[in-house]
Amino acid sequence: MTIPGAGINATSAPRGKESKTHWFLRGRRPYLVSFHRTEGTKGQSQRRIESLVFKTVGSNQRIAKEFVAEVVAAGMAQVHAG
Repeated sequence: MTIPGAGINATSAPRGKESKTHWFLRGRRPYLVSFHRTEGTKGQSQRRIESLVFKTVGSNQRIAKEFVAEVVAAGMAQVHAG
């Protein structure tokens, strides 16, 4: 996934990796992004659980909302393109 104008590229974690963390700068602000995947399915569900966690310094809600909107838009564009 690429976020246009932000110089951010993100890819899925390599197979076999259940947890992976990266950091990057966006607008002079450091971000940590962690990818987590369960090892196997839980109960009757045939799906593994995956999550992305983004962390940064500060608590500016406007910056957080703008960032999330860009990530969602880039993800949706990738879904519709492929």
